[in-house]
Amino acid sequence: MYDVIEHIERPSAALAEVSRVIRQGGVLACRTPNRYSFAAEPHVFVWGVGWLPRRYQQGFIRRRSGRAYPQTWLLSAAELRGIIQRYTGFDAVITAPPIADYELETFSEPRATVARIYNMFTRWPWARHVLLRIGPLFQTIATKRRDNPPAR
Repeated sequence: MYDVIEHIERPSAALAEVSRVIRQGGVLACRTPNRYSFAAEPHVFVWGVGWLPRRYQQGFIRRRSGRAYPQTWLLSAAELRGIIQRYTGFDAVITAPPIADYELETFSEPRATVARIYNMFTRWPWARHVLLRIGPLFQTIATKRRDNPPAR
């Protein structure tokens, strides 16, 4: 589910269904932009979107960029962890992954420079905790631990 979960209006229902159909020992991989990133929102390149209450995000983006913002609901790492714990039978590890070289090649030079600095921070254990809160993205690798999801 790389770059998918933020486009699902009810991620709890979607992940509950994934949990239902994946057998014990199966793996879910999910990567998504971080709601509370200090970087611009990657779908519309507007700064500060995730820090607003969700009900104000669409109007803010429309005023700042003139673009629509349908079908995008960014999550924080803590929000996704809570959904996984409550609605699925997965054990999840959430990390701040480096940005792949093939992706850096598509960035403008200033953006690529910032991304390389970010990648350097992903290698430092003390910085990983901070990056999960304010970094541009996070990744979840979750393994199904049992057949029945927790009670809702």
